[in-house]
Amino acid sequence: MLIIGSWGEALLRYPELDKLSAVSSTATNTSSVIAANQAALVANAEAYVHGRLGSNFSVPFSSNNMTAKDLVIDTLYVQNIQSRQILKGKTLAAVVDEKIKALLLGATSMVDINGTILAAFAGDVAWSNTMNYHPVFGMGAPEVTAIDSQQLIDENTARGDPSQEAI
Repeated sequence: MLIIGSWGEALLRYPELDKLSAVSSTATNTSSVIAANQAALVANAEAYVHGRLGSNFSVPFSSNNMTAKDLVIDTLYVQNIQSRQILKGKTLAAVVDEKIKALLLGATSMVDINGTILAAFAGDVAWSNTMNYHPVFGMGAPEVTAIDSQQLIDENTARGDPSQEAI
C-alpha cells in the first residue's frame, strides 16, 4: 500500500528530486523505466518508515496518515540526497530521526488527513481487530490448527447473526 499517492507529492516539497538521473529523461530512460524507478525509490522510503515504526504502530500506514506521509517524503529525499549534498542530507536525516523517536516515545502522535490523532499513547501494542484473540498461526501441523471460537462468534454477532451470540 502506497503512503504517498504519486511521485508528484514528493516533488511538491522537494522539486530537486526530479533531477535525479534515475528519474529524469535521458536517452536510456524511457517513461516506463522512470516510473518504475520512482516507484522503487518511494517503496524504499516507505519500507524504512514502516521498519522504524513497526514496533509501536500497525503497519503499513494508509495514505490518509499525514504524519507517515510526511516522514516518507522526508525519508525519500534523505535517501536520495545524502550522497550528493552530504551536509543537507545529514541535517534532514537527524530531523527525520528525531520525529521517529518522538513517535516511538509518545512525545508526539500520528495525525490523519482530518486532524484526528491516530495514536496517543506510547508503548501501546499495535492495534489489530484480532488482538484480543488467541493466535492461530504457528509451526504446528495445519490439520490441528483451529480458529479461536470466540472470534468467530464475535464476528458473526457483529454481522447481525443472533444465533451466534456467546452462551
